[in-house]
Amino acid sequence: MTGSLTARGIAVRLGGSPILHGVDLDVEPGRVHALIGPNGAGKSTLLRVLAQLITPDGGSVTSNGTPLAGLGARRRAQLVGFLPQDTGVDQDFTVRDVVAMGRYAHLQRWRAPGPLDADAVTRALDRAGVADLAHRSAPTLSGGQRQLVLIAKQLAQAPGAYLLDEPVSALDVAYQLQVLNLLRDLAGDGSAVVAVLHDLNLAARCADTITVLHAGRVRASGSPAEVLTPDLMTEVYGVRAVIDTDPATGTPRVSALGPAA
Repeated sequence: MTGSLTARGIAVRLGGSPILHGVDLDVEPGRVHALIGPNGAGKSTLLRVLAQLITPDGGSVTSNGTPLAGLGARRRAQLVGFLPQDTGVDQDFTVRDVVAMGRYAHLQRWRAPGPLDADAVTRALDRAGVADLAHRSAPTLSGGQRQLVLIAKQLAQAPGAYLLDEPVSALDVAYQLQVLNLLRDLAGDGSAVVAVLHDLNLAARCADTITVLHAGRVRASGSPAEVLTPDLMTEVYGVRAVIDTDPATGTPRVSALGPAA
């Protein structure tokens, strides 16, 4: 399913403190959109607003023109899939069982999963590269394997937009690249993909668009080359940095030199 997400005027207060201030965001179909910014900038909060897990104090979110507020959980899950940080699988489900849970958004009430659902699960396992783990107990997986399985669950869910909060944190470089390549593939299918990323060079390599959040506001949004500048690194991250071009990928490469004077 192709998808888009549009957020307008998102304002959030948590515990009486303002977290987001009038944030606008446009996520187009077929593009990977990275959210970056220092710790506490509001990235994860914005992602949870997009997923309708936090009700904003102001503003609205639409997917393909449909307001998400007020939708039932099943219909919302058909439009937007969300992968939070540090998602564990504690119960002794098999990997295939975990991925099959993504199909619940497509099941009518009182209807058991059928052949089409089983096919969707098999395709998701194959695409995420975890088909060989299908009969493994999920709690025995490594961190990288678990992340790919949870992405496979999102693939089985087949929403129009995928929201991922730090999907490559704590993964080794091979799993990082596997996950980011999978996000690129999803965008190639016409899905909208939004990912919170801390590694600026991975964001530059993977994303079509980068939005920088700073103190709950959008500081910049555009292509990696437009956004990642020495001035922005100083203003937002408080560091001096050199930006050049990665000779292997042709994307911007950020080298932080030290604290800004």
